[in-house]
Amino acid sequence: MKRRFVAICVCLISLCVALAGCDGVFPYADKTVPNLQPKYFTVYVCGAVKNEGYITVEAGTGYTEVFFRAGLLPQSALPLYYTDTVEQDGEIAVGYYENGERRYCLDVNGYAVVNRDHSEDIPDEVINLIADYIQLHGKIRNKLQLDELLGSYSQDYLYKFFVARQDYAMG
Repeated sequence: MKRRFVAICVCLISLCVALAGCDGVFPYADKTVPNLQPKYFTVYVCGAVKNEGYITVEAGTGYTEVFFRAGLLPQSALPLYYTDTVEQDGEIAVGYYENGERRYCLDVNGYAVVNRDHSEDIPDEVINLIADYIQLHGKIRNKLQLDELLGSYSQDYLYKFFVARQDYAMG
């Protein structure tokens, strides 16, 4: 009888040890639940695009999708990493092509414009118009404001400028 009792106890202890790692046997054990909520990142897109500003996308979205949502222009020159995917918040400046060459857009509130530096792609009168406005009214906050300021120059020169992320405000 004593042997039988010891054998049953040994079997029960062995069974408990064997099943200790099974989630189904102990429903109150700690479980790691995967986070099924998708991650989103915000990308500031500026430069030679129709819709300069913030675009929020799901992690892993291709930059190509970001560019299309920003509205590519015929002159747009995609950055060299355009085939990558979005894995963090960031900023993308889209350049442009002029006479078959890749060019970088000018920061509308930046040093070159404010100091009226000569640009081979933008006439001095356009640079002076913007610099005069900034001197009188402060920084330009978005492309709509710049579009209104440029007037008849807008079609030929608007895409050659960008509003830096720290200066941007929706209008």
